[in-house]
Amino acid sequence: MTDKDKAKDHLIEELTKNTNKLKQDIYIQERVQEILIKAKNEWEQTFDAIPDIVVIIDSQLRIIKANRKLAEKLGVKRDDLIGKFCYNVIHGTEEPPSYCPHGKTLASGKEHTGEIYEDKLKGHYLFSSTPLHDDKGEFKGVLEIARDVSEQKLAEEALKQSDAKAKAISDSSIDAIIVIDGKGVIT
Repeated sequence: MTDKDKAKDHLIEELTKNTNKLKQDIYIQERVQEILIKAKNEWEQTFDAIPDIVVIIDSQLRIIKANRKLAEKLGVKRDDLIGKFCYNVIHGTEEPPSYCPHGKTLASGKEHTGEIYEDKLKGHYLFSSTPLHDDKGEFKGVLEIARDVSEQKLAEEALKQSDAKAKAISDSSIDAIIVIDGKGVIT
């Protein structure tokens, strides 16, 4: 075997090693990509499974991400929400309303909560608005979660009306009314 043949064999051996290493690197990269895609899909499914409205808003008050619940409540496609001003979409206003928790969070940089009736969402909501920061600690937006408490509000109002009616009956009765609990104690 000549020096030329030895050099050729050595070159082929090096190319084979490098090719095998490259194949292994490509395989690893493909597996990492599959894992990332699976994790993203699982996160998306979890985000959409949340029964409350969840929306991520940037520092200019534009919607970055919204879960399925918000789109359903508004009767629109989720993709139509992305990039829109949150106050236009959620409140139906041209400016952020003063009661809006994400507007307050943007102004103060602190978490805010509130309970409001939101006409566009057709109900009473408990809102929680939490500031989001980037890797450097800079404010980058708001995470807002809104829970529909309309049924609880209706139940509270029905209870108030029932109590008021019972009080009116009791106050206007000419007969004595005594209420006794299950243990025989006058309440």
